[in-house]
Amino acid sequence: MKTDFVGIGELKIADSHYSELKVMGLGSCVAVIFYSAVKQILGIAHVALPTALNGEYSQRGPAYFADDAIVNMLEKFKQRGVFNRRDFTIKLVGGASIMDPHKRFDIGNRNIVAIKKILWLHQLAAFSEDLGGRISRTVKVDVASGRVLISSPDIGSWELK
Repeated sequence: MKTDFVGIGELKIADSHYSELKVMGLGSCVAVIFYSAVKQILGIAHVALPTALNGEYSQRGPAYFADDAIVNMLEKFKQRGVFNRRDFTIKLVGGASIMDPHKRFDIGNRNIVAIKKILWLHQLAAFSEDLGGRISRTVKVDVASGRVLISSPDIGSWELK
């Protein structure tokens, strides 16, 4: 099985039955996972920050900011013939508060709020989520099944249904 890694600010699409996408070491970042069972298309955006300051467009990648990530993901799915929101599900993973114990910056929570707001503006919502807390997460998603597996060094592995 071929594994492709999704780095910070990246958005990757996979449509091979023999591949998976993987995001490693999610802390305050959020993996926004779009999956179409109908077309067997998987997309993951690795979001780092909630929004660009002063409308600045990120040169760091199509998914660095939450507002760019959702719009770019929807466009990629439309390019592949997935127009109807009933033809895909959305799952969210990450948004922890690991390096900010006093929640001074609270980037993880701000990412979560921004992503949910942007989804709501597009009349979308997450089907399931594993968000917040104080743990690092690694996410692996199988293209053929859409199965989302999460692991954390201190906790072990579990499936996000």
